[in-house]
Amino acid sequence: MLKTSALAPCGKPMLIWPSQTSARRHGFSEASYCLWRSKFGGMSMPDAKRLKDLEAENTRLKKLLAEQVFQNDLIKDALQKMVSAPARRALVREWIAGGASERCALAAIGMSASALRYRPREDRNVELRERILALAYRHRRYGVGMISLKLRQEGRLVNYKRVERLYCEQQLQVRRRTRKKVPVGERAPLLRPTKANPVWSMDVVFDRTAEGRAIKCLVIVDDATHEAVASTWSVRSRDTALCACWIGWHTVVACRR
Repeated sequence: MLKTSALAPCGKPMLIWPSQTSARRHGFSEASYCLWRSKFGGMSMPDAKRLKDLEAENTRLKKLLAEQVFQNDLIKDALQKMVSAPARRALVREWIAGGASERCALAAIGMSASALRYRPREDRNVELRERILALAYRHRRYGVGMISLKLRQEGRLVNYKRVERLYCEQQLQVRRRTRKKVPVGERAPLLRPTKANPVWSMDVVFDRTAEGRAIKCLVIVDDATHEAVASTWSVRSRDTALCACWIGWHTVVACRR
């Protein structure tokens, strides 16, 4: 490439390249010229214009993608916080007011059009709920069964399940009282008798016959000799007297609790 001479700003002659001459003539730096040449060198004017348009389109698409990702993050955050239907309806109406279409807003939040246009009915349990609350505060230890009975006594034809649902909605469940643990004292060991008849033990025994009939009888055993004093299906005073006359009167009778 041939060198050409020119004058510097101080008036002294200097050697410059043709690129420097062109850059000075058109008012841009040599670095900008080298960058443009590395990018568009060998291209025609339509190709360079098409490349610029593609770069602008790519920049616009990247911006749209970033905005879409940001909106998706906002939607996920909103859905995690808004789980009730009224809150979702308010969010959809806010999006529609902001310029979004109804179909896109409903698809993004996962709601149907009928759910968006739903109008809640008038609550018909207001009076019943107040009466249940009054009965619960008047009778502190009444559960849902007694409150339902009181409502029927007042002449209200209400379903038990409806009363139970309203009762649980207001968290009126009666706390169960826990039994206090009474410390058990030291128990004296049972002394085994040394002779017959002082101590008898009795218990009711159940059995079943081959035909399937149930048998229940009372068994009396002597603790010393392990002898069956009596075994009968009924005990009368006359039978007790006969056993006493035949064997002898006992001193203690041990029963199973």
